[in-house]
Amino acid sequence: MQAETEHEADYHSTGSLADIVRKYAEFQELNREIVEAFIADIQVHTDSHLAITFAFEDEFQRLIDMAEQRRRETV
Repeated sequence: MQAETEHEADYHSTGSLADIVRKYAEFQELNREIVEAFIADIQVHTDSHLAITFAFEDEFQRLIDMAEQRRRETV
């Protein structure tokens, strides 16, 4: 239980999306640490379908929405 608590503190419970992105910006390869920082859950279904829930899904969506709005404003 202590290892899980430490893991949550290191990767999921602290910092904003910007903090996590800054921490991993220079990494050249995807590794377990990065996956655990950005992905909250992975479900494998019987038909080999994957369902991935990103840790910062709401923040990603806000950024996508802002980018789309700015794109429309500049057209």
